[in-house]
Amino acid sequence: MDNSCTMRNGKSMKLGSEGNSDELEVEGFDPPGCQFIISGVRLKEFAFMGELKHDYCITDTPSLVKAFVGGVEIKQKGSDRLVAYHAHKLLRGFGKTLESIQISCHVLQALTYAEELAAHLPMFENLKQIEVFGLEPVNLACRGLLNIVQKSPHLESLHLLEGVRLSTNSEEDDKIFNPVPACFLTHLKTVKLSNFSGTEEELRVVKSLLQRARVLEKLWLNSNEETRILDLLSTLPAGLLNNNVAFF
Repeated sequence: MDNSCTMRNGKSMKLGSEGNSDELEVEGFDPPGCQFIISGVRLKEFAFMGELKHDYCITDTPSLVKAFVGGVEIKQKGSDRLVAYHAHKLLRGFGKTLESIQISCHVLQALTYAEELAAHLPMFENLKQIEVFGLEPVNLACRGLLNIVQKSPHLESLHLLEGVRLSTNSEEDDKIFNPVPACFLTHLKTVKLSNFSGTEEELRVVKSLLQRARVLEKLWLNSNEETRILDLLSTLPAGLLNNNVAFF
């Protein structure tokens, strides 16, 4: 059954997984100011794609384990804080059951527009995998991503599909993972960085990850210049690599 829903008119709509379907897709490209109430005891997968112009309330979804949050940039002037509110409320609905999330860099950036809301993010107790996608490398100093990681004590895998960058200077590297997320000490085993070109920013990210992710089994790098990248990695402090870095 097709459970793709697009809001066209009205101010409120309740969406649910019908019959035996365990998937629900919502497209949010409608006039702003609407409210969606999303529920379904059988709902296992939820997908959102849109501009975060609406209020989304996810409730009574005890089976929800997988989410896709593909928010896109809103160009309406003065909308930043409202977008942040909608992004936070959407994530709060996932709560304890979520195991895997694909989230866009635009949504992560939106979360930073109202930093005071970060304290209200839930603990993602069962979240094991985060995959970040978008049109550009994700800024690892972005508090939107770091706040989610901090709230995911059992995170095992972090994949940055478009690569990584770092907006802070080298003197602030110690602040990137401060405090060190609990998952770095006990559960985070795999990190994947795509489109790795060996910039100074990327090397600082690799250094920080290898220093702080204590149980990391493999840091995967995607590059078509493996030899050059290995030469650059050899400049890192002795003993830091320990066969933890590989290419894919």
